[in-house]
Amino acid sequence: MSQESDLAALRAQAIAAYQQGRPTFVARLKLTQWGSPAGEITTWMDSVDAVEANGWVLDQWSVNFDSGGTFNAFPLFRRRENFVPQDQL
Repeated sequence: MSQESDLAALRAQAIAAYQQGRPTFVARLKLTQWGSPAGEITTWMDSVDAVEANGWVLDQWSVNFDSGGTFNAFPLFRRRENFVPQDQL
């Protein structure tokens, strides 16, 4: 999948969870390469931004890696109260 389709799927899942009234949303973000030896990880920043733009606030973050060397992040988001989607303003 492309980064754009991954973000679209993540965004749709976040929207659905919010509309269902769930109090939390947990995503699994994968990263096979750091991209640069130090500094920002744009892929994960884009993912967090996509979820937070749809009614969630990052609460906790856990990272591990599997035997193949893929880094996995598990951000826990909590529902933002009184959220009004941008397209409904």
